[in-house]
Amino acid sequence: MSQKGFIYIVIIIFVVAIAGTIGYFALLKKQTPTTETNQLQQTNTPVTPQIQTTKNNPTATPPPVTPKSVTQKNVDDCNSISNSSFRSINQYEVGLGPNGPAMGYWGIQFQKGTTLSDYGEPTFQWGHSDVSESGTYTCKDNVLQVKFFAYSITAYYDGSKKILTWDGVEYKKVE
Repeated sequence: MSQKGFIYIVIIIFVVAIAGTIGYFALLKKQTPTTETNQLQQTNTPVTPQIQTTKNNPTATPPPVTPKSVTQKNVDDCNSISNSSFRSINQYEVGLGPNGPAMGYWGIQFQKGTTLSDYGEPTFQWGHSDVSESGTYTCKDNVLQVKFFAYSITAYYDGSKKILTWDGVEYKKVE
């Protein structure tokens, strides 16, 4: 084999190696989430601090609220939750205004058997702070298993008082 033929083989191997490396990194970059995707996911992350104002401390964090009685004489009020709305009893931070945190009510809407729920699983939309989240839920014996995209919670409904305890916050059914 001549020197000229040997150089051509080395050049071909070099070009194939470079093309393979470029292809590998292109596939690797395609599989890793971009910064834009991470920012989108962060906006759907629930806001953990729940701020409730009081006269003495305008930025006080409320203690977690646990239901006092879930059984209510074994009455299952799950059907009354379907296609209804709930509003937080207290006001919480709903975003930032020109003078700092703005206060307002948080809300939850439930849909079941409607076009909004796609006639499939029951769905909800939860507006809290400046975030809106949605997902599916199941309800049995006044206990809701709530599924978001990346996590789930358990909520409790007291049908006699029409109070829903959701993520530590009490909501009153809107009549």
